[in-house]
Amino acid sequence: MKLLREPFALVLLDNHPDDQPGAFGDTLLSCGNWVAAARRDLPLMRADAWVRHASDVPAALAALPDGIPLFLSIDLDVLSPAVFRTGWDQGEMSFTQLLDALRTLCRGRRLTGIDICGASGTSLSCDMAQNAAVLNRLEDFILQELQRSSNVPQAASTR
Repeated sequence: MKLLREPFALVLLDNHPDDQPGAFGDTLLSCGNWVAAARRDLPLMRADAWVRHASDVPAALAALPDGIPLFLSIDLDVLSPAVFRTGWDQGEMSFTQLLDALRTLCRGRRLTGIDICGASGTSLSCDMAQNAAVLNRLEDFILQELQRSSNVPQAASTR
């Protein structure tokens, strides 16, 4: 996000808000405080919204200013463990709810970036084949559906 050169709004789809005070002060960036650091350090970030449940989407939309692009941060722990296993505390969202949330949030908006995190490759509780299938479906959705609805630039597959 530091590389962005225009105002943007962050939408965090995550089971955790990631805006907590840093455990080791403000100097060490971590998974728990990066949103707070972005608010403090990124003047082009004009707003942010947290979506933990599908029911949070209307409030997230209301928090987003019109006319500026979105940066989406998707932490896969927002998904139910029945959908995707991360090996740590997870949310309750179904895959269909995640896709519906993305469609709704991006409708009529330009995307300036997307990151996807939370895929643990080391946890013994993970079903690697199931997780890979979910990641592939999410990538396909981003490259196809969102491109049509929100002017996403052409992107090459990361597979």
